[in-house]
Amino acid sequence: MRRLAAVAVVLVLAAVPVLASRSLYQAPLTWRTDAGETVALERWKGERVVLTMVFTSCQATCPITMGKLRDIQAQFDREKLAAHFLIVSFDPARDTPEKLAAYRVATEHTQPNWTFLVGSEEDTRTLAMLLGIKYSRNPTTGDIMHDNKIVLLNGDGEITKELLGLDAPIADFR
Repeated sequence: MRRLAAVAVVLVLAAVPVLASRSLYQAPLTWRTDAGETVALERWKGERVVLTMVFTSCQATCPITMGKLRDIQAQFDREKLAAHFLIVSFDPARDTPEKLAAYRVATEHTQPNWTFLVGSEEDTRTLAMLLGIKYSRNPTTGDIMHDNKIVLLNGDGEITKELLGLDAPIADFR
């Protein structure tokens, strides 16, 4: 099954030669927002975007990542930098738009410039590969082990900055 998923991702990437431009907005991926809307990443074309991947049932690193996002938002607010925050779920099997909406409220990330997204297993895997984020699901517990990365996209959907790891400093992330 994993081999089939990897082959599918390679085929998707091969079918999208525009990705050579390194724009995530060219990838043919579809998402549902925490408000239930169907969108593509290019919806945020022209905006600075802070993008990461988490899952709502994570009790380990995802809450730390969400705190780091809150710190980045505060830094941007101080520096008067506009950005949209996109949080993509690693767990489409369990994270429905409704669950993401409840998580958004429970974690007090209700700012209008924050959007939580969930897609298919295939689109989730493809985005993770494009971002260089590795993850896997424990087949027994269903828990997801994953890299912790936050990226900054310019208005063209190109990665301009990366924070890798939980203790990466945010001072130059803009």
